[in-house]
Amino acid sequence: SDIIQMLEKIHKVTSQEEQDPSQVPSGEQGDYSRLKHIDEFLAQGNKQRALQFALDARLWNQAFLISSLISPYSFNNTVQEYLKTSSLGLKTNIIFALTFSNEIPEITPEILNRWSSHVAALLSNSTSLQAIQLRRFLLRLGDGLLNQGSVDEAHICYLLARTDMDSHPESEARLKLIGSDLTS
Repeated sequence: SDIIQMLEKIHKVTSQEEQDPSQVPSGEQGDYSRLKHIDEFLAQGNKQRALQFALDARLWNQAFLISSLISPYSFNNTVQEYLKTSSLGLKTNIIFALTFSNEIPEITPEILNRWSSHVAALLSNSTSLQAIQLRRFLLRLGDGLLNQGSVDEAHICYLLARTDMDSHPESEARLKLIGSDLTS
């Protein structure tokens, strides 16, 4: 099937009919064996088991490909699993999450402490596909900064998120007077 052919191209390993396992280089024996299991699940039409096997084996290329064929929800879950184990770095993980997931990353103390570098990385790498997610992240980041008393920094995030300004004291707007904490 097309799925099997794509998986073979990713790992440059041909199917068992074309290549004897003893001919696979020793460092790739484990990958060959695991890919063979995925091929068998897919040949049986069991994409869900193939995906679960790929996730368990941390074969991320295959997991992304298979999950994208199952459903957007399945792909989103695969992205979230990947981000839990990824060692790409926090900025890259945030960009990845905003681009490929429906989840807004949690605002951690590390993000709050280095908020400006995270915002710079996000703005430098944003796409129109992630504009809504980026806005939601910036609003959440602004709220986190405001909660820790960093009013000016929070307002920068609100401005970048293009939030509404309203000077009415009873307004629910996050931004009323730039540089002033009117939340109390």
